[in-house]
Amino acid sequence: MQRKIEEEQQKADVAFQEAERIANIPAKRKRDWTILNNAIASKQGKDGNTAFSAVEYESLPKRFRIDDGEVTQGPFHKLMTEANGIDDNSLDELMKTLEVKSWAYNDPTTNEATRVQFMSAIFEHVVHMFKKAGKDSERVRLSIQSKLAGSFVKANGVVDFLISRGKKTVCVVEAKDWNFKKGSAQSVLGMEVAAEINNEEHVYGVVTNYVEWRFLKRTDDGIERFSDGIPENGSTRDDVNRIAGRLHAILDD
Repeated sequence: MQRKIEEEQQKADVAFQEAERIANIPAKRKRDWTILNNAIASKQGKDGNTAFSAVEYESLPKRFRIDDGEVTQGPFHKLMTEANGIDDNSLDELMKTLEVKSWAYNDPTTNEATRVQFMSAIFEHVVHMFKKAGKDSERVRLSIQSKLAGSFVKANGVVDFLISRGKKTVCVVEAKDWNFKKGSAQSVLGMEVAAEINNEEHVYGVVTNYVEWRFLKRTDDGIERFSDGIPENGSTRDDVNRIAGRLHAILDD
């Protein structure tokens, strides 16, 4: 009997904490998420949640799409355009890794698995830069095939890479079959779930096939996009430096 009472009390405590957490979500964010939930409800599973991969870009409400083109002003544009490349030693190490991979795999764009090899090299070296700089107070972490599940946001799924530094999060999705709209939908849903989990307005995303890179920023006003690229014919030092520098700037901001 005592055990049952304790279990009921634990359930009540959890329910109270969840209600309190939801009550603290900004009203506009909850309104937007309710609109999002309604838009993706037709793809819900038995658990009442919608898988990221089940959602088509066109079904997202306008607030969650990036149809207005590239960001041309504001903090995110400034962050991206003023980002410095990474330091020479880190870039040398990264280029050596990419050169080995280029020799072994020949073409970075052969298939999804090969593209991931090259993407991960950039992510790993950028993350490692924080350790070399002694910036471990907010441990930078890189996860592969990371699962994210919302509570108020009725969506869950997997992002190909999750990069975090403290509460700062970058949801990376590979544009499979070069389908950037599908990849953008998955990254956006991941960003919204991460915003709920961390109670953060600003969450970042990357959608890439290694050749094209689309950096995203989520705010309560919308999704901003900044695009860049690495030429299809190889890994040029300047292009890799620019991409790595922009990712580092996001994490270091």
